[in-house]
Amino acid sequence: MRRYLRNARTRVRTFGPLYAVVAPLRRAAEITHLRAEAWMLDVEGKRGVLGPAHAAWQDHAPEVNKEHWGSWDWSRRGEEWTLSADWKQGLIDDVLLPTIPPGGTVLEIGPGAGRWTEVLLARADRMVVVDLDERILARCREALGDPPGVVYLLTPGASLAEVADATVEAIWSFDAFVHIAPVQQAEYMGEIARVLAPGGVATIHHADGRDRGFHTSRRGWRAPMTATLFAALAREHGLAVDRVIRSWSGGRHDLAAYRDAISVLEKVA
Repeated sequence: MRRYLRNARTRVRTFGPLYAVVAPLRRAAEITHLRAEAWMLDVEGKRGVLGPAHAAWQDHAPEVNKEHWGSWDWSRRGEEWTLSADWKQGLIDDVLLPTIPPGGTVLEIGPGAGRWTEVLLARADRMVVVDLDERILARCREALGDPPGVVYLLTPGASLAEVADATVEAIWSFDAFVHIAPVQQAEYMGEIARVLAPGGVATIHHADGRDRGFHTSRRGWRAPMTATLFAALAREHGLAVDRVIRSWSGGRHDLAAYRDAISVLEKVA
């Protein structure tokens, strides 16, 4: 508080007495706007509607993600977000392996430095890796050692244009959709439905509500989304929600830190 008052007095001396009147009013207006935005996001999320608040969200637009993650230090390969070795192994054993069938073509959206790609690669006949930044794809290729059977595709955003219709048996994405704006998530849903073969599955990690976990959504740089809205977007494109996963390993491990969820989608034949 003392620091805030010192800074306020400095700004008053710099910008004049009018600042002392205008600044609090401006701050109050910003707080009111943020609260109204949060309320609208909550209402739309619970109703499963991609309404004005979600449609206007720009903090996680493709160009923002490209700059943010393209310049990220990937020397730890994304393992800084792994809560423990048991947490990750449990996620592999109880979520990835049971939902991503062996063989066929597997597509991964947002691979980072390949911490999940290497597991998927051992399971797939062919691997397609998609990201919106060439630096990330290069880092993933370097981490994997550029093995055969992997195709790296650069996307401008929520597009899988270079992937032919109904040619993918399974899609995996973890730690990516939680940072993708709702409008782009809706666009991705159409692309996922297009490239999946009938009966194909998509296992997608995404946010489930704003500031509902142990940490705030802003601390985790989470884009607004709910499991209800995610399911509604999926149904619009002929994708059925097989199940929603929030914990594994008998409940010992979960996504409660930011109130995330993993939706398992199936392409209706």
